[in-house]
Amino acid sequence: MPKMVKPNFVNVWGRRVLFATLLFFLWWPVWQLLLAEVTGFFLVSRQVLFVFTCVFLFEILWCVLLQFFSFKNKGDCKRFMKEHKELWCLVFIFAWGFVSSCFALDPLVAFFGKSGEALFQLEAYWAYVCYAVIFVVALWCIPKDRQTWIVYSFFAMLAVVGLFTMIDPKGEIFFAFQNHTSTWAGMFVNSNHFAYLLCMAVVGSAYLYVSHTKVWARYIWLLSFLFFTILLIYNNTLGSYIAVLAILLCMMCVYAWKHLHMALQMALSLGYVVLLGFIIQNGVMAQAVENMVLEALRIITSLLGIHCSFLEGASAPPMENLGTNRWGLWILSFANMIMYPLFGVGIQCYFLANPTATSSRPHNEFLQFTGEMGVPVGVAYIVLLVLVIRKYALQTKHSVIQNVTFWMLCTYVISSLFGNTMPHTAPYVCILLAILETTFTPVLPKKERKLLAKYKQNEYIYYKAKQKEI
Repeated sequence: MPKMVKPNFVNVWGRRVLFATLLFFLWWPVWQLLLAEVTGFFLVSRQVLFVFTCVFLFEILWCVLLQFFSFKNKGDCKRFMKEHKELWCLVFIFAWGFVSSCFALDPLVAFFGKSGEALFQLEAYWAYVCYAVIFVVALWCIPKDRQTWIVYSFFAMLAVVGLFTMIDPKGEIFFAFQNHTSTWAGMFVNSNHFAYLLCMAVVGSAYLYVSHTKVWARYIWLLSFLFFTILLIYNNTLGSYIAVLAILLCMMCVYAWKHLHMALQMALSLGYVVLLGFIIQNGVMAQAVENMVLEALRIITSLLGIHCSFLEGASAPPMENLGTNRWGLWILSFANMIMYPLFGVGIQCYFLANPTATSSRPHNEFLQFTGEMGVPVGVAYIVLLVLVIRKYALQTKHSVIQNVTFWMLCTYVISSLFGNTMPHTAPYVCILLAILETTFTPVLPKKERKLLAKYKQNEYIYYKAKQKEI
């Protein structure tokens, strides 16, 4: 992080106020639930996002005026951005999104959203501005010794909302003020949106369960893992369930090399998820996976010109209905990429380009970014993922908070292949990404990494070898 001026009353308390506001914002679903139950008044997620962004901007302005963000020298900021090259991808996406909105099919819709759109989905360029503000606030104001507060608060918030959801899965008692479109949705209107956060909680609690050294803490995280897993399975969102299975399997393979006990416990966790899925859903998940496999085989055989009669039965759903109509939405998004490759159709303009579509979003974040803002944004998004994964892999030491945030974000990326950004889910991803960025240390040169790997058991020999060879 860039070096700040000598600590004084202003910059110390400025960061503390920003941190306290961010922590309060993290719990907004619970505050919203209490507010609605007590007063009957509630704000939809986009309104909450806008209100807190205004508060953050006011606090940032106040801190800037009082020289909170003063650097010792101008080179500190440049050095920080040089050490975190992946952040330039976010800057590019944000800037290109503005240009794309100017050239959108309807610039007003791209910048401010469509008035007839569902309130929980009303996300335009203004929402991306809010996400950027939250990311910057989280990047600057969260002290390293308080990062666990944020992550644990995320789990605690989901646990509270999850308990109310288990008591009221249909949303008729505690969540009656919400216009729910499905059951097991909690405060998030749609079950899919709740699942985007639940899948991260499942993987995060699984990692904390296998990595924690204290026995009592391991039991707490084991119960948390089972609780979030049961919630996710009852939620019945296949994309998030697949993301959990994929990441747990990946973690099992990664830790099998040097941490066999962790790999075995990850395998046990993976078994829990699969077993509970079959017991609770009574084969519903298995049937959904089978349908996806059948559809994939049908596509491959049709491309190869092979005729298979068993694939033409009723068990194989129509191609456009694959994944609750997602395949058809993806095809339309690919068509948008071909017709508008440079700037896309514009944020929130998917329906304008595809009036026959069954949804206003393609339900795939990569296709959403690429189809709405152009191919350059899709490329920047992929580069961002590659750089973050590479930087994580090249770290000489991994802290617990770094590992848990990395695997949680990986889970979200997999689940985002079946979903889209939302004002009540994207801010949490921005906060976790900011925490992950602050845990990264500068990547050592290749020659120095080889020396460290060779002499990692003896720091003195490593130091001498470094002085001699570098």
